[in-house]
Amino acid sequence: MKILKAAIDRVRYMSLDHVSSPEMLLKQHHEIFSALEKRDVDAVDKAMTLHLQEISESVLLIRQENRDWFSEE
Repeated sequence: MKILKAAIDRVRYMSLDHVSSPEMLLKQHHEIFSALEKRDVDAVDKAMTLHLQEISESVLLIRQENRDWFSEE
């Protein structure tokens, strides 16, 4: 679990120039949490999908710009 957290933290740090503003990310997290509190499955799905798509796009950009930082596993 520590290795996974370290990898996620590293991607967060490297993605600072590639992701939405901190305000947008906070809004996304709030929307996810709010949907979870309401037990609104459709809203959770929508909010998580949007959030993970943005993260995925950031990771792809980081990988393209820094190929030597990633293994091909």
